[in-house]
Amino acid sequence: MLNRELLCRKVDLEDNSVIISRDNYRLSRLWVYPTFVILLVKRLQRGNGTECSEESQSLRKIGILHFAIAMFRMIVAKLGCTRHFFGGVVLTLILLCPFFASPAIAVEISKANRTIPLNASGDAITLTEQQLIGGQRKFNGSCAQCHLDGITKTNPDISLGPQVLALATPPRSNLEALVDYLHNPTTYDGVASLEELHPSMARADLFPKMKNLTEDDLRNIVGYILVQPNIIGDKWASGKSGR
Repeated sequence: MLNRELLCRKVDLEDNSVIISRDNYRLSRLWVYPTFVILLVKRLQRGNGTECSEESQSLRKIGILHFAIAMFRMIVAKLGCTRHFFGGVVLTLILLCPFFASPAIAVEISKANRTIPLNASGDAITLTEQQLIGGQRKFNGSCAQCHLDGITKTNPDISLGPQVLALATPPRSNLEALVDYLHNPTTYDGVASLEELHPSMARADLFPKMKNLTEDDLRNIVGYILVQPNIIGDKWASGKSGR
């Protein structure tokens, strides 16, 4: 009788250990899904090496969220692991946050790096991080097609690098001068107008994207351009990706 009772207890303990092991296995499998989602996000954000418009980026993020939700619904359905579901959701949202954050705010930019020349008189201006975020978004949506990472695809010899801008006529290496260029673009030597060839506010009828840009947008775009050498150094306008 005693041996039978001990045997039953042994069987019960073994059954419990199997249940515990099964739960641990399910929990370990649960961690695979957030990891897979993160790897997918990294791949999608890397893209094909080109900039996407704001609309494309928004659609991509919505797609990623739908994918994450579908994955967790599958976890509940297949694994029956509801008590770990919310932990997995929280984990994935925490891991996804850095990828949905704007690169401009992922790392705090110092005041010194946000300070750029204002005009030809030598005055300076310190931009806010919000201005840089706005400038980056507008630059990616309106300018990056031809000026990705500061290069000029149509004329590689004339980039958006600080030295090149400073040697233009008139010099375009300060905020007011480069904003003026976006209103009335000229050749590098300043002799002829390029308003029919380069996007400008003067000929917004030829370049529809310019119609949606305000004066603040122009200043933010220019601010973003002039700040980049302070942030990524020689990678800006070098043909090497600064991201």
